[in-house]
Amino acid sequence: MGITITEYEALQPRLDAILQTHTEDIRLADDLERRIALIMERHASQVDTLSELFVAWDDALTDIEDKVAKLERNREERRRLGLE
Repeated sequence: MGITITEYEALQPRLDAILQTHTEDIRLADDLERRIALIMERHASQVDTLSELFVAWDDALTDIEDKVAKLERNREERRRLGLE
């Protein structure tokens, strides 16, 4: 049981409309994919930058903590020796 020429011709406008809508949807999906990829790229770049900053801050704070601990030990030693 096949489709007749008349039935085919009657359905052709619907098929054309569906194909046109599908083509537009593909274009929209491609545009969205590009936009999402750009957003993800920017996000990754920002995350990398923030990670580098946090590492630098952690290094700086660790250095400061080490220096403060050393100064406190020196002060305690000077007190113990009666120099303060």
